[in-house]
Amino acid sequence: MAVLIAAGLPTQLMHRAAFTQDECAAIVSLFVDHLEVARDARTIPNLPRMPADYSVARTNRFDADGALMRSGRLDWVYERILGLASQQLWTEPGEAPAAAEAFHAHVEFNLLHEFQQHDQFGWHVDTKPADGHDRTLNINLMLSSAARGEYTGGALQVGATNVSADAGDLYLYPASEPHVVHPLSSGLRRTLVIALKEPASAASAQGGGGAVSAEASEPLAERRRRYWSETRARFEALAGGALAHEPKLHMLFGEFLEASGDAERAKAAFCASYRAAGADAAAAYAAQFLSDAEEAAGVEEALPALLKAGELIQMADCIVPGDAEVAAASERVTNRILAVVAAGRAKQEL
Repeated sequence: MAVLIAAGLPTQLMHRAAFTQDECAAIVSLFVDHLEVARDARTIPNLPRMPADYSVARTNRFDADGALMRSGRLDWVYERILGLASQQLWTEPGEAPAAAEAFHAHVEFNLLHEFQQHDQFGWHVDTKPADGHDRTLNINLMLSSAARGEYTGGALQVGATNVSADAGDLYLYPASEPHVVHPLSSGLRRTLVIALKEPASAASAQGGGGAVSAEASEPLAERRRRYWSETRARFEALAGGALAHEPKLHMLFGEFLEASGDAERAKAAFCASYRAAGADAAAAYAAQFLSDAEEAAGVEEALPALLKAGELIQMADCIVPGDAEVAAASERVTNRILAVVAAGRAKQEL
């Protein structure tokens, strides 16, 4: 069975003019004729105290149960992809699926994105550690043409790369890479999204019941380890470089670190998200955390409440290090915690 690369992918791959204008129109017709349209408009939760501006607004035609794929109507699309990208997707090109039907097992889903005026998809990732999925790569096929005036705005940005894709261009990137579709100014922008998954899922899809042999599990685990290691390295490069100013990038990095089990580093990333909003906003956030700390501490000398207040003050101190008001609040709460602990010990000694 072919082994889909989950690590070592050259970060992003572009194949220009992979499909003709007529072929793009045929793909659109397949989805429009066979799948229902569904509006997806929602606000994704942001960090505490941050404005709710992390949003999604788009229209989907989603092959949720894979019926369109199983019908074989998309096989010619898969065959084109295999012809163009097999050497980039498989560790051993000779083991890549020889036919589109074998490629089905590597497809998690097919989706037609439709963005209209003011639609957007804020910064997000499509997979993170321990999310219960085996998603690895996104394949995007642009079906509309900004060059022909079919839409304006709506640019795809993957990491620090602004993807200038025209109709027929095929673009591949890791599903763990932070990306955004900027607001559409006018027109209609359509994109085919093919989500690819790991061989463990592929084995299940081929009737293996999800079981993976001992021989296969070790290489799979190593690929996943490399995949997340490379994801972390890309996050670190973006957070310290081209996207250091983007609060959502730091938030996503924090969520990645939390999912990876690195809670302390996650807190630092969340703190960086507040700081990236600018000096004035950061000061306001810190003041809000101080207010939350005072409310949490209350008037009773309850240790859990005081510890919670201490955590909130630590975040304020991280956002505006060296602030005198934060330092004074930290000292007050610390002294109260020490007093409560000392009182508890005294009671035990009696």
